[in-house]
Amino acid sequence: FECALAEVLSLNRIQTPAIERLVEKILAINGAEQAAYPSPRNGKLPIHRIVSHGLGLRWSDDLIRKLLMAHPTGMSVKDLGGNTVFDYVWRFLQRTKRVAARNSSRARQRAKYKTQEKMAARVFMMIQVYAHGKVPHDDCTRFIIHAAAKTPLPPNGLQMILTDPMFTRTSVGSSQKTQPNNEGRYPLHIALHSGIWENAHCLIHPLLVGIVDPATGLYPFQLAASYRPRLLGNDDGNNVNHKKESDSDDLDKQEASQISLTYLLLREIPVVCKMDGISDGEVTVPAKKRQRVSVG
Repeated sequence: FECALAEVLSLNRIQTPAIERLVEKILAINGAEQAAYPSPRNGKLPIHRIVSHGLGLRWSDDLIRKLLMAHPTGMSVKDLGGNTVFDYVWRFLQRTKRVAARNSSRARQRAKYKTQEKMAARVFMMIQVYAHGKVPHDDCTRFIIHAAAKTPLPPNGLQMILTDPMFTRTSVGSSQKTQPNNEGRYPLHIALHSGIWENAHCLIHPLLVGIVDPATGLYPFQLAASYRPRLLGNDDGNNVNHKKESDSDDLDKQEASQISLTYLLLREIPVVCKMDGISDGEVTVPAKKRQRVSVG
């Protein structure tokens, strides 16, 4: 019985409601021991096995939550391939395009958006369980907040992480906003560079608005101004006529949020308005492709 859960999960390619109910029964009987049992063949814990197959999106949120809570420290355990749970999570995210076409009339786009929403919710759940930990998947990342900053989470997801008791009880607590990663980038830089404005709003801090992003050489307000809003996954090369009102509305909303955030960041450091290349009411972004953004 000691490896019952591992044996059942080896069948996860044919996951069915019956198998899921069996997994829940095993967890109810001896969840902590079962969740901590690694496969002798590849060193994978049950959570590794599930997440490594498409982020475990076929399994219910309730079951994944029970598995995570049965062995929370399993999030930092490496399998024989040197992968942690977050290695699999971020690798999956890197292969998956963001889909922002919420109002698309095409069924294909609706299905894509539904999948992306579920994926974001699953990542958020894992971050909540391990919000205080370091992220070993990327040599440039120190804390989970840096990885979370570039992840399209559910509404207010990042704010919930920042105020979660498990997060604020850690040694750095809420000051993780001001913790740089190994490249010297702050969570605010990462969120702005990714164009995720909701995350960026949560990560604004007075100490950061005047710090240049070492990866791009841009101030936070310049990062916001230079981002090109786009709808990934919206263009399949067919029927261009579909890309009109809903797509235009989404882009308008993104651009409005971008301009608002750019102005907010610029207002926090008025001294930069005296820099070369910045004149009254305009921001010149010193990038390869120069762009002027009106801020007032």
